[in-house]
Amino acid sequence: MSDLETQVVLFSDAVSVTIDKGKARIIGLEQNGRSLLAPGQTGYFTLMAGEGSKRDTILDIKNCTFKKHRGTEDMVDLAFVPKRSGKFPFDVEIHYVMHDGEPGFYRHMTCTGR
Repeated sequence: MSDLETQVVLFSDAVSVTIDKGKARIIGLEQNGRSLLAPGQTGYFTLMAGEGSKRDTILDIKNCTFKKHRGTEDMVDLAFVPKRSGKFPFDVEIHYVMHDGEPGFYRHMTCTGR
């Protein structure tokens, strides 16, 4: 793992993922040195909430707090916590996890009701 000022990089022998700390977006993704994102594209979460069929509240993922959630010799779990949105009904954490020796990474989100 490389922790830079505005981004963090997770890497293994086969995969490298670069994450924007402020928005929890994937801004670089390479496998065996080959970029998997189109130029100018990013990978990100979109989460919408609402009543019934009305989905009018979108979580704007920005101004994240970044922390190393867990880490061992062969695993790292990074957490990104977006600034709380007044109307959004959940507190959210976005995680990126990489295990040494595995050919990829995991990305998941935890949502806690308010």
